[in-house]
Amino acid sequence: MGGRARVYVDLYNLHGAPSADGWRPIGDSDPAAAELQLLRELVAQRVTLEGRVAVTVQKLRAAGASWTVIGDVLGVTRSAAQKRYGADQLL
Repeated sequence: MGGRARVYVDLYNLHGAPSADGWRPIGDSDPAAAELQLLRELVAQRVTLEGRVAVTVQKLRAAGASWTVIGDVLGVTRSAAQKRYGADQLL
C-alpha cells in the first residue's frame, strides 16, 4: 500500500449536520482518525491472512486434498473454492 489515501467522511453521520457539499476531509486530530488507522491495520491483516490461506490451499491440493474438502473448511462450495484458489487464479 502506497501513501495515505485521502478519506472523506459524511458530516451528517458524524455531527448531525452536513457541510455545504455533505463531506469533509478527515485530519489526524479528528476522532475518526483512530478508527481509520484501525481499518488500515485490519485491511493489512486481511491481505496477509488471505495470502496464508491461499498458500495453505496450494499445499493441501499438492497433498491430495479434494476441492470438496477444502470448500467445506472454507465454508464455500467445491467450485467456489476451486475458482478462488485454483492454479489459474494464483498466477
